[in-house]
Amino acid sequence: MTDRRTKADKPAPEANWLDDLFAERREAEEPASPDLLARVLEDAYAAQPLAGPPEIEVAQAPWWRQVLDAVGGWPAAAGLVTAGLGGLWIGWAQPAALDAPLQVLALGDVASLSLLAEPEVEFFALDASEGGT
Repeated sequence: MTDRRTKADKPAPEANWLDDLFAERREAEEPASPDLLARVLEDAYAAQPLAGPPEIEVAQAPWWRQVLDAVGGWPAAAGLVTAGLGGLWIGWAQPAALDAPLQVLALGDVASLSLLAEPEVEFFALDASEGGT
C-alpha cells in the first residue's frame, strides 16, 4: 500500500518561527547603513507617481445641453415652452373674456392694437402718391 498523508498527519512547523526571527533582528544593535537607506529612498522616489492628480479630459457638453441645465432641466424647459405657447395663443386670439378684466385694471377703456396686416395690404407695392412712376 502507498503511504498517504493528510494535512492533519503532517508535522506542523514551529508557529513562532517568524516572530522569533523578527525579535532577533530587533535585538541587533547595528542600524542600517546610510548607503542602504539612500538607495532605498532613491528607488522609492523613482517609483512614486508625479505630483498632483492625473488630468482627466472632460468632454464639453453641447450648447443646448448647457442652456437646458442652466434653465433647470427638462421639467423647467417644458414649463417655459408651455407658458410661451400659452402667451402666444392669448396674444394671437385676443379673447373677449380678457377685455372686461383689463378695463377694470386699467381703470378705463383699453385700446387694442393690431400688429397684423390686413389681407388686402401689400407690403412691397409702391403707391403712385408716394412718388413712384
